[in-house]
Amino acid sequence: MLFNLALRLGKTITELEHTMPCSEYTEWLAFFGLDENGNDPDDPTVQIANMRNVLE
Repeated sequence: MLFNLALRLGKTITELEHTMPCSEYTEWLAFFGLDENGNDPDDPTVQIANMRNVLE
């Protein structure tokens, strides 16, 4: 989860872990439209993985 957000914000994981409260992290996920796992639901690879999970 943090890796995707860190990449989008141009920060390291360590920077986020030490400076960002959980409430702000949740708000950023909502702002970027990411799911609870930090994935972009519009990403085709995420959509394929989700379809596979449903079919299993």
